[in-house]
Amino acid sequence: MISKLWEEYGKKAIKTQADLDVESLFKYNTLKLISELGEVLGELVKLEFHSESKNTEKLIDELGDCFWYINAIYSNNDIKMKKKVGIYLPLYSSLIVTSMDRACKLAQINPRYSMQYDKKELLDDIFSRLIVVIDINKLSFKEILEHNLEKIEKRHGTHYNGKNFYEK
Repeated sequence: MISKLWEEYGKKAIKTQADLDVESLFKYNTLKLISELGEVLGELVKLEFHSESKNTEKLIDELGDCFWYINAIYSNNDIKMKKKVGIYLPLYSSLIVTSMDRACKLAQINPRYSMQYDKKELLDDIFSRLIVVIDINKLSFKEILEHNLEKIEKRHGTHYNGKNFYEK
């Protein structure tokens, strides 16, 4: 189910990607993924500690952005998602902080991450951890991807449009 949905999502989402060389695109997408993972963590903190209502709309937005960047990294590096995803850890902080660590390794933005890591393994791990966040919050993976496609289509149309990037 996830694989087919992910494949269909990827075909539409990849059209709204910036036109950069492969190396720049990889670094851009991994750095943006790190940023989006931080935003997911921020939303989880708000839902858990600062919100009287349990409105998950912003969390859905941020999860969709994470999946967009994960899809772009998979697609641009010809990496196939593993068939079975799922890893259960009890704390959001572990889920997201570990995902951020994996994304930092992917981007190689810290000297301690200078060695080569298996991109597929890192992406699959991040993907799995985000699926856990979705499950814990009783959200729909399909609805998140559909919401994200609507958002990027509104922002970019059918292909990347840099001038509309910062318009929300």
